[in-house]
Amino acid sequence: SLQYVGEKAFDRNYELEKVILECPDITWGEDVFNWCRGLTTMGPIGSGCNVEYAPVETIQEGTFPTFDYVTKFIVGDEIKRIPSYMCSHFLDSSILEEVVLPEGLLSIGESAFFGCSLKNIQIPESVEEIHNFAFQACYSISGPVHISSNIKKMGYAFTDCGNITEFVCDFPKRPED
Repeated sequence: SLQYVGEKAFDRNYELEKVILECPDITWGEDVFNWCRGLTTMGPIGSGCNVEYAPVETIQEGTFPTFDYVTKFIVGDEIKRIPSYMCSHFLDSSILEEVVLPEGLLSIGESAFFGCSLKNIQIPESVEEIHNFAFQACYSISGPVHISSNIKKMGYAFTDCGNITEFVCDFPKRPED
């Protein structure tokens, strides 16, 4: 079976509109899908995205090849932890505008979405930890950010996000004495 896809294997295929990644154990060369402008959405198989991937339990450097034009990323339901520096592993954070996080997600790692152009972010109720700088320098996030009562630990998660208009903490009230 296929084990390695070499550097720039599909480079400058401007009209490429669909990639299905069904082989989770492939090693990816540099810039495999460089300049493939038609690949703008990424999500699990069946999501209807331009780039669809087989179920993976963890996302780490090398899990996916790099995609330069993805503006929307749907995180698969089986993923419980977003790793530190996730976007820098395979996406151009400067154009990533939308991330869909699944219910069941437990943790968002340090600098996971650092510098992304996210317009807003919906944190699932299941999330228990948001690590330092998870959304640092996401200048385009505007509107409210909602944090549920399930959060047990949150670091400097939204540092330098200058356009957030409202921060809602859904924590239970303390009982009256």
